[in-house]
Amino acid sequence: MSLYGVTATSLNIRSEPKTSASNKIAVLPQGQLVNQVNSDDEPWWFITVELRGQMIEGYVHSRYLLKKENTAIEHTFNNITAVHLQENKTSITRNRDGGRAYPLGEPNRPTRNASDKAGKANQLGEVINWLDAESSSRYQRKGTTTYCNIYAYDYCYLADVYFPRVWWTQRALLELNQGRNVPIQYGQTVRELNANALHDWLEDFGNDFGWQRTFSLNEAQQAANQGRVVIICAKRVTTNRPGHVCPIVPETDNFQAQRRRNDDISRPLQSQAGSRNYKYKAANQWWQATKFQSFGIWLHE
Repeated sequence: MSLYGVTATSLNIRSEPKTSASNKIAVLPQGQLVNQVNSDDEPWWFITVELRGQMIEGYVHSRYLLKKENTAIEHTFNNITAVHLQENKTSITRNRDGGRAYPLGEPNRPTRNASDKAGKANQLGEVINWLDAESSSRYQRKGTTTYCNIYAYDYCYLADVYFPRVWWTQRALLELNQGRNVPIQYGQTVRELNANALHDWLEDFGNDFGWQRTFSLNEAQQAANQGRVVIICAKRVTTNRPGHVCPIVPETDNFQAQRRRNDDISRPLQSQAGSRNYKYKAANQWWQATKFQSFGIWLHE
């Protein structure tokens, strides 16, 4: 096998040696190293690549690859901690139209603390019903402003999984990496993250906080059914336009994913706030749309 680097700003890896709106597996960033397996389908090459700790394979167009001799250098950060704005503020509720930078503080809110898979899956269902994206004021669309990131954050927060609503500024990250104490100050040391920024956070920091990348809808739905937290996140081509983030959630007796005849998942079961809010829906593969430059599916225990 020969080693090549991606020269394009971004490059789709596909399940077939052709361009199609529905065969994207993942998006490779510029500089990503790939291994050429064969070139039987010129100009398409079959390659393998390690992306965020996961080995995947598929087809890329050879026009956007350049042979490399050196391997990439890994950069790591130390002392970077999870961050929330003030927790347990009882004024931050599902039915409040405001305070969305803070985590929910309502007493007796549900959580996911079961020790078995079925119990965790049931508790995630309780979280979905309690959040009630369809009715709660916190998630209701206002003109062109939508709150997919708020809903995904609340879902993860109640499931006891770290997924940022606010994150450290670049200067604060440098200070933390040098071992210094940094106070949590909105607009100065932390900033809010939209869906585009959450996509980049998952790429850059997800592994450090227990998120694992998957490239299989079957694995994603199975993980959700076992009570794990699963997130799909996509970044817009035009980054001043909103991306989207959405949990894949456990199937129930009344709501299931859509499957093909071979039992492969074609539409995972999703729960979201956005242009349309719903607790459960076997929604289409919206992340394959050309308006998104990159997407990923991440799993957490």
